[in-house]
Amino acid sequence: MERIKFYSKSDLGCSYNLEKLYEIVNNYDENRKNYNINDIIEFYNISLYNDNECYLKKWTDIEIEKIKNVCKKMNKSIGVYLSNIDNSNIEKIFLRNGKELSIL
Repeated sequence: MERIKFYSKSDLGCSYNLEKLYEIVNNYDENRKNYNINDIIEFYNISLYNDNECYLKKWTDIEIEKIKNVCKKMNKSIGVYLSNIDNSNIEKIFLRNGKELSIL
């Protein structure tokens, strides 16, 4: 599965990523607790699109406001996830079944 990646506001792939971003934002569940490191990195990239005010022209003000609100919740998930990483679990996060986990 291809993940959302933010490179810059002027990147030609923005519109493609923004279409995917909208789907992820609509399916985001703030109560879910089993996000993995790839989800967290993707949430961070989604937040970068939002922070840089990269939106599709077809989106309404209501849709943009929803994205902003969900990004706040995603940032909370990012903080909770990262604050739980320590020396006892960092290797487990990046290794799955003894194999290196592919990051994005």
